[in-house]
This record gives sequence, C-alpha cells and structure tokens, in this order.
Amino acid sequence: MSSKTTLTLLSGIERLSIESRGDLALRGIDQTGLTVTYSGTTPPAGNDRRRRHTLPGRGWGGRPPAALNVRVVPGGDLTAANLEGDLEAAEVPGDSRLQMCQTVRLGRVAGDLASSLCRTVQVDHVTGDAQIQHATEVTLGQVKDDLVIQHAAHVTVAEVGSDCRITHSGPVTVESIGGDASFHHLEELHASSVKGDVSLQHVTAASVGAANDDVAASHVQDLVLSSVGGDLACTNLSGSAQIGRVRGDLSVNSFTGDFIVSDQVRGDVVIRSRVQRGQRLHLRAWGSVALVLNGSLNLHSLSGEGQWKSLPEWDAIRQQTPNPSQEGGAEVLIAAGDRLTAASYEVNMGELTDTLDQLGAQLSSLGVTIADQVRSGVAAADFRRHWSPDQGCLHRHRLEQHQKEHPRG
Repeated sequence: MSSKTTLTLLSGIERLSIESRGDLALRGIDQTGLTVTYSGTTPPAGNDRRRRHTLPGRGWGGRPPAALNVRVVPGGDLTAANLEGDLEAAEVPGDSRLQMCQTVRLGRVAGDLASSLCRTVQVDHVTGDAQIQHATEVTLGQVKDDLVIQHAAHVTVAEVGSDCRITHSGPVTVESIGGDASFHHLEELHASSVKGDVSLQHVTAASVGAANDDVAASHVQDLVLSSVGGDLACTNLSGSAQIGRVRGDLSVNSFTGDFIVSDQVRGDVVIRSRVQRGQRLHLRAWGSVALVLNGSLNLHSLSGEGQWKSLPEWDAIRQQTPNPSQEGGAEVLIAAGDRLTAASYEVNMGELTDTLDQLGAQLSSLGVTIADQVRSGVAAADFRRHWSPDQGCLHRHRLEQHQKEHPRG
C-alpha cells in the first residue's frame, strides 16, 4: 500500500532530509513543491535542520529555492524525478530509478540502477544492473552485473562484473570488465582489461589493455591493443594501430596509417589493404601470412616454413632484400613461421575507367544484338503457329465461299 503527499517548502530552505521505512518516491512540481510517495500508512519524517516535521505537514509555505539539496534514507526502492540541486543517499536497499535530476550521489544500491536525463550521476556500488541514458557526467565505482550507458558526455567506471555496453558518448574510462564489452560511437576510450570479447566501432581513439578473448575493431582511429587472447579482426582503420600480442589469428582489411604488431601473432595472418608511401606494416607470426597490398611498397620478409624455434628480430628482417622494391614505398617487414604469400599490384584508375567503359559499351551492343535475335525468333515462331500451310488453305477456301455468297454490287 502506497500513500502520497505534497510538500511545499519554506523560503530559504537549502537542505532537506527525508527518511522512510519502505519505498520512497520524490517528484518536483514546477519548482513550487515536492510530491512524496511512500509505502504503508506511516508518513516519513522530514527535517529542514531548523525543525522537524511529519509528513504531511502544514506551515511549509513559501517558494522553494531553485537548487534544493535532498538527503534521503529509503527503506526500499528509491525513485526520484524532476529535482534541482543534489540528491544524496548513503544506501538504497532496493532499486533506484532516477529521471531528470540535476546531481545524484548514491553510496550503495542493493538492486538495479536506472537513470535517464540526469546531469551528474555518481554511484559507489551497484549490486545489480546499471542503465544510464543521457547524462553529462557519469562516475561509477563497482557494478556487479551488466552496465549499459548511452549518450553520456564523460564516463568513468572502476569495475564492471559482467557485460558492458557504452555507445554514443564522449571520453570513456573503464578499468576492469568481467564479461564482453561493446564500445560504439565514442570520442575516446581507455579500458584496462576485458575478460570477454571486445567490439569497437566508430571510436576516435581506442586504447585497450588486455582483452582475453576475440577483438573486432571497425572504423577506429588510433588503435592501441596491449594483448588479445583470441582472434583480432580489423576493418577500415585510420591513424596508427599499435598491437602487442595476438594469441589467435589476425585479419586486417584496409588501414591508412601504420600497423605494427610489436610482439607476435600466434596464429595465421591475412591482410588486404592499399598502402601509401611512408606507411609501416610490421608483424611477425608463427602461422602463415597472406598479403594482398595495393600501392608502392618495400617488402622485407622471412619465411620459416615451420622450421623456426624463435621468430627473427626486426633488424634481421629489415636486412633482407626488398621484393618488390619500390623507392619511397611503404615499409613492410614480415616474418612468417610457416608459409608467406604476398601479392602487390598497382591500379591505374584512368586506365581502369577506360577499360570499364569499353566493356560497358561492348555489353550494351551485345545486349541489343541478343534482343534483336530474340524478337526475330519470337516473330518467326508466331508466324508458324498462326499460318501453317493447312490453316492457310482453309482460310482461302472460306474467303472464296464468302465472295460467292455475297457478291459485290
């Protein structure tokens, strides 16, 4: 059973404390009052530091200040909406639901946390899930279960126990993630460790320390990965990519800056991209390496054919005669523990365009010829079907009979 009362505050009150034995809900009313909804029939106690009131109460006349600081002690769930100023709670025994609040500072939330359109959200500990949408500043200590953040200007998180998904946000810093992580459309990312898979899409600058499983990066500028426990797949990278160790396979499709694997790749490597003068592609892999590169490059490579006990150093690779050798091209240093396959090609776009135009003209002419042949064949078949010799004789006989029966004049 829930009860509701409306509280109008005295002029000049800057701080209000409300304590409830059960669930507690607060809602601002056009900056003129405060609606308090509480569980049971016993009203919560209110204290304005000058005198103590029991809600509902009278004599709270006057207009409240624009920024009212409210400290609550709920006995269950906490719900707050349309509050200016600060909302504080040392502990929330249940869930916490926040909407359109100026600043929220919570200690421990025993249940789930949901926040929408709150400017500042600071929570030390969330036992359940946390979901935050449209915030300016988000600071979280520990979230035991899943974390979802959308449209936040600045995010700082110490620890996430399970999965983490942050999208359409400004700079993001996350120390530890216990499950999978998805970071999409971020201005900047710093993540120290992720125990599950990592998905990066449209991130201006991404830095991930240790990722225990697979990593997929698409449309990322300036990528830094210290270690990848599984496979690494990269698509449309811009800026530089600095990779430490990859325990699985590596696949790269299109990069415009340097791509350097400083340590090693334990699995196979496939790289397809266009390279430019001044770029660097450095990697050493225990498996096979397949390169399909478009542009001028100096390829220095060594292939172990499965006989190496250790990968060669960079200087040993660089000393190999480049093949193909194109002065001023991208520097490609490759060591493959197994087989190395490399293809380099240049494409003249002008010649390619002329060739495609000629091919298009030929196909168009061929299409006209085929259409004429089809129409001729159809017409011949139609003539034979309607004007066979027998049908022609029968038609002439009927015409002569009609002229005898109906002579002209």
